Amino acid sequence: MQFPELIRLLGDTNFKLLADALMDDPKMRQWILAHTRERFGYAVGDPGTRTAWWRPP
Repeated sequence: MQFPELIRLLGDTNFKLLADALMDDPKMRQWILAHTRERFGYAVGDPGTRTAWWRPP
């Protein structure tokens, strides 16, 4: 999956249940965050980079 497809998947209301299930799985969430960091040129564990997770109520 490429980054634009991931963003579309997470933003498409037709896939809300799938997106919620993906984000509820801690391992999948960590993989998506690591994948996104790598796509922006950061290695996982680089000093000075941080990841924040926020989920709307």
